[in-house]
Amino acid sequence: MGISISPSFETFQIPNFLILRSRVLIAENQQKLGRLFGKPKQEANTLTTLDKLNETLEMLEKKEKVLVKKADAEVEKAKEFIQERPTSTTSMMST
Repeated sequence: MGISISPSFETFQIPNFLILRSRVLIAENQQKLGRLFGKPKQEANTLTTLDKLNETLEMLEKKEKVLVKKADAEVEKAKEFIQERPTSTTSMMST
């Protein structure tokens, strides 16, 4: 059904689709305002924040170790490649 508004002289029914549409518009506007002003910030617990930072630091240190190992391996490959490659002067002499 709908919501009835009764002025002093007659009753008027508001259709359901208008009620639903107005609710949708209100919700959309609330979302836009939330994005504009940001969400209310929760109080950060110092210990929780420090724990989270320590976890992040540990994770980044592990990633750094992996990347350093990969870089070292690539340097070794490059050194081997250079040693195995014949020099340009030797190849000219043999021809």
